[in-house]
Amino acid sequence: MLQSFMSPYNNGYIEEVNNTTKVIKRMSYGIKSFQRLPKKILWRQAVRTQAG
Repeated sequence: MLQSFMSPYNNGYIEEVNNTTKVIKRMSYGIKSFQRLPKKILWRQAVRTQAG
């Protein structure tokens, strides 16, 4: 617990990526092509990176 206050690093960005991936997976239920899902996830992360 004390180590978390001493370190300037956290895993917030990774948690955001994981959450975004899970939301896209839920929204893409019934997708016809599985190859489209990774492309959709990577595209969403690229858009978020450019916007922020």
